[in-house]
Amino acid sequence: MFFRRTLMSLAAGGLLFAASAQGVADAATEPLTKPFNQCSKADLRNDPRLGPAKLPYVGSVAKELDDYERTGGHSIRQFLGTWWDPSLPSKPYFPGIDGFWVYPPKDGYYLRPDGTQVRTTTTLVPGQLIDRFGLPGGSFLSPRGTDYDARSLPPSNLDDTTNPGGCNYHVYQVLKPFDVYSGPIRPWFDQPGNGLQYQTVCILIPEFKGTTTCDETGGNLRIEKLLEKQYIVEVPVVDRRTL
Repeated sequence: MFFRRTLMSLAAGGLLFAASAQGVADAATEPLTKPFNQCSKADLRNDPRLGPAKLPYVGSVAKELDDYERTGGHSIRQFLGTWWDPSLPSKPYFPGIDGFWVYPPKDGYYLRPDGTQVRTTTTLVPGQLIDRFGLPGGSFLSPRGTDYDARSLPPSNLDDTTNPGGCNYHVYQVLKPFDVYSGPIRPWFDQPGNGLQYQTVCILIPEFKGTTTCDETGGNLRIEKLLEKQYIVEVPVVDRRTL
């Protein structure tokens, strides 16, 4: 992030800065292309697993990416060798690539010695702002402004084919109170973690309990269902007002 700040300082002074460096063949590098407040449509090395080739240097999303290293300081080869399992079922958003990410067990919470999750039940209240890097088909949120590396997500969560410049970042405001599981996020994907996550599950919201909208495996409730029932509403990333 120091390099990003240096770049913006030089740009503000009207200077032209060109940088080049020799490194290992599979080092994770970011090309410097405009605009500076958006993710690029192109992926790093044209590999959707690695996320956008260019990350924002300024703006709201850039603040959450401050000091973020997509491969945790390791080479791309080592990173993918650790966190990508080619034997897992493939997903359509990784076309032509066998396998999938190795996600943490038990929803990414820290675990006690007996194997139970370190989590509690929390009520989200009207006016509260929450966010996520991911489409509304998922079930995990965080307090607005949580650093990306504190969420222990893979770099591909920054990709959005419909709005690539937005870095797949979505902010929501709570309209009706509802309960979620909450707890600290364990380190994963070579990221430090320790941010707070909110997990939406059917069992905690009476309107959805026992319905077919619940995930058959873990009982998770998709964010899109909360949107449909107006428990939450998506708000512009730059909008910090209370509805």
